[in-house]
Parts: sequence; structure tokens; C-alpha cells
Amino acid sequence: MADEKDPFSVDYSNVSPEAASKKFLEEASETFHEQLDQSGFFQQVEGLENNLKTIATDLKALGEATIQRLQETESLVAHVLGIKAVLQAILETHPVDAEKVRQIVKAKTAELVGGENGSPAVLGVVDDILSKQGD
Repeated sequence: MADEKDPFSVDYSNVSPEAASKKFLEEASETFHEQLDQSGFFQQVEGLENNLKTIATDLKALGEATIQRLQETESLVAHVLGIKAVLQAILETHPVDAEKVRQIVKAKTAELVGGENGSPAVLGVVDDILSKQGD
């Protein structure tokens, strides 16, 4: 007795070649679909789809957070540049002792950088600002 689920075991001799071909393809497709379903393939694809959706959501959130941090950074830079300009204008009419300022920076930043010379980055900014005084 032929297995109705196996397209290779069905007798197609009593139908036209076109109908037999169509029936064979339908049964083969159904058999293939059932095998994929039984193997867990569709569940794996569904899991993959869910993981990709999660990744897409996370990437969107990361992109939005990055844009927000960039805007905050631009705002911070604008504030720093504005304060620097005001300070340079003040220093033109009210000069300060550059070495005393450098000593204060070294004392305030030494612990942060773990060295008695203080933060080279902060000292660089101070030197840049102080270099404009009296111009």
C-alpha cells in the first residue's frame, strides 16, 4: 500500500502528465513543509526573526542616544568656547600671573591624573588662554 504522504510512492499513471506533475509538486511541497516543521526549522527562523527585531530596536535606541550625546557635546563645546572668549577678553584688561595659575591647576589636577605635574590637557588649555592676555 502506498504512503499517501510520500509523493514518490503515489501512482500517477491514471492522470494526465500535467496533472501528475502538478500533484507531485503539491505533495512534494507539502511533505517538505512538514519535514521542515517537524525539524523545528520554522521555530528557529521565528527565533532568529525575533532576535533581529530586538537587535534593530537596540540599534535604533543606540542611534538615538548617540545623537543626543552629540547634541549635548556640541552644547558643552559652545559653552566652553563662549566662556573662553569672555575670559580672554577679561585677561586683556586684567592680566594674571601665569605661573600662579599653572601651580593652581597642577595642585587641583595632580590627584586626578596621579602625578604631581597635574593634567597636561588642562595645562594646555590654560596656556592657550593665558597666551592671549595682553594682546
